[in-house]
Amino acid sequence: MVEILGDRSMLSARASSSHRDRVYVIVVPSGAKAGYISAVILHVLSWFGIRAEKFKLAVGTSAGSINLLAFCAGQQEITPDVYLHLADKPWVFPTWGEGGWLTFHHYLMGILRGEVFSEFRLDIDTFKQNPTRLLLAVSDLYGQISYHDAKEVEDVFELVHACSAILPFAFGRTINGKMAIDGAYSHSHCEFARVVRTLMRQHPESEICVLFVSNRPRIEHQHWLEYLAYRGGMFASLWWSPWLLASALRLEIKVAKSERTFHKPVRRRIRICAIYPTKEEEVVPHEWRPDVMVAKGKQITESLCRKIDAVA
Repeated sequence: MVEILGDRSMLSARASSSHRDRVYVIVVPSGAKAGYISAVILHVLSWFGIRAEKFKLAVGTSAGSINLLAFCAGQQEITPDVYLHLADKPWVFPTWGEGGWLTFHHYLMGILRGEVFSEFRLDIDTFKQNPTRLLLAVSDLYGQISYHDAKEVEDVFELVHACSAILPFAFGRTINGKMAIDGAYSHSHCEFARVVRTLMRQHPESEICVLFVSNRPRIEHQHWLEYLAYRGGMFASLWWSPWLLASALRLEIKVAKSERTFHKPVRRRIRICAIYPTKEEEVVPHEWRPDVMVAKGKQITESLCRKIDAVA
């Protein structure tokens, strides 16, 4: 069963406070192929009327940037299929035959631009008309995090490419004059506390409600060969940067710290809720079996639908 931590009333499309207004924030962190889980969860939320328009602010990292971009464009139903398609593909593509795709990330951006399949093209015009402000987190080459407003950059696909640029499979992109790579490399993984504090100052009479949608990587549950390959790949690709290597190796610890936040008592004017898969429903970041992803996606869908029905 899906685990829901914190204030479940936030999962009701009609939720409101009896004594003050609410300002909603949604946060979707990284996960590589595990982003399939948050893509499925966002799709389920939309079925129950919990759409991007409900949230004043959305904050995404890595795979979360793709999921939130589709969510804000009202196309959350296409992202699970994008992950399933990518699970069938190798990391590197030839420069001939498939439209000149060079790497996995170039191919992914081609999909989102509609250059591969027209049905997967993200509608940027609809995204820009959505009132939700979308902040996407990236890291520089020293592990320092920064946030960019997806509606203010010249090319949102370049920003999304930077958000999911995992070295050495994809190089970063220059965003606002600085080289940017996957925000999961940052020392402070998707630290959104300052964003919440800003909203509290802007809305002094409102409650700030934070919905956290994430996969929960449990590397210890993988086969030992997969674990060694995962760690070995990190060392092989980041030997040149001790700052980024240290951040990447601590990713599971940073996600675990995020989870513990939702077990703490609710602070004044802040409501928090997190949706996580259980051990049986998890998808590991480097999953390549579409049938496994589909089976776990069905489990997530069924259990989350039952829990939201209970809240409603």
